[in-house]
Amino acid sequence: MKKSVLFVCTGNTCRSPLAEVWFNKCAADENLQDFIGCSAGVFAENGAHASVNSQQAAAESGVSLAEFQSTLLTMDMAEEAFMILGMTDAHCRRIVGAWPQTADKVHALSEFSDGGNIGDPFGGSFADYRRCFESIKTAVGNLIKTLKNSNN
Repeated sequence: MKKSVLFVCTGNTCRSPLAEVWFNKCAADENLQDFIGCSAGVFAENGAHASVNSQQAAAESGVSLAEFQSTLLTMDMAEEAFMILGMTDAHCRRIVGAWPQTADKVHALSEFSDGGNIGDPFGGSFADYRRCFESIKTAVGNLIKTLKNSNN
């Protein structure tokens, strides 16, 4: 069974879908077959599409969110995940506050880059989405390296 790496943001239509799709691309490229990326939102509405700007940013990088549908984060998802990565410290606090038993596997995605929060581009320009995705790609790339090193 694959270990799920769960990316969490607010609505699961911008940041966490981008992180999920990029993680899965990088994991496949690096032959990390034991892991699968998934995503959810702490305030998501089940079944919403990824934002148009997120879809465009993904397409520019050769990945697709065309079939993506948002998911509300549940306790089962959190408990079953190998690792949970919040886009902000607030997401991490919310997850640990709701399910303290997950605390040891909850991290901010930015721990794998510059340490700042991954800001929400929702309502911003396409350039905002592009910048956000670049931050996500950097952090996910470093996460992949960490997982690959710990898997050897």
